[in-house]
Amino acid sequence: SPGNGTWYYILRTYLESWTSPNSNEASVIVSTATSTGYKGCANNQAETTGSGDNNGYETTPGNACAPDGAVAVDLNSGTNTSTACDSTGKDRHRFWGYTFGMPASVTSVNGITVRLDARMDSATGTNLMCVQLSWDSGANWTTAKTVNITSTTIATYTLGGAADVWGHAPWALSELGSSTFRVRITNVSNNNNRDFRLDYLGVQVHYTP
Repeated sequence: SPGNGTWYYILRTYLESWTSPNSNEASVIVSTATSTGYKGCANNQAETTGSGDNNGYETTPGNACAPDGAVAVDLNSGTNTSTACDSTGKDRHRFWGYTFGMPASVTSVNGITVRLDARMDSATGTNLMCVQLSWDSGANWTTAKTVNITSTTIATYTLGGAADVWGHAPWALSELGSSTFRVRITNVSNNNNRDFRLDYLGVQVHYTP
């Protein structure tokens, strides 16, 4: 069978001494791309300097590692009303310990999807979760992707996708290790009495073996 890539075909028919004209060119894309499915974290830590209340998800933050209805809670988030992800008045929390289980034969990492199962205590105002990825244990971070949390019951939000590498390429397998790969969430609201609740922070890696 053909390998991965775009293959082009032209058909011609032979019958005894007769040969047909060439057909129009056709093409097909062959790919064995797959994904890890969503994986949960094993470790977490609040950012404690220049990050709002400096306590991140101060209540049961480990609850964000499994989609089981038990939530991590960031109460009265932040210390100002800015709606900027990089504001020092916003609570931040890091999560890591993801085990993706990809084979050593991976030829390319095609994209990363982050799943947030989350809710607010109130849907009024502007309430955002800003998500960044790190490939070097938090020394460097991708540009934040932002989602507006609009529900007061747990709802699923996704960022990235099967062909979205978050501005970092190529992703090496070593950069997706359980200690090197990290996710940072910054909670942003124009009302610092808002409560953020996070049931699950799942990550799915899309790759070609």
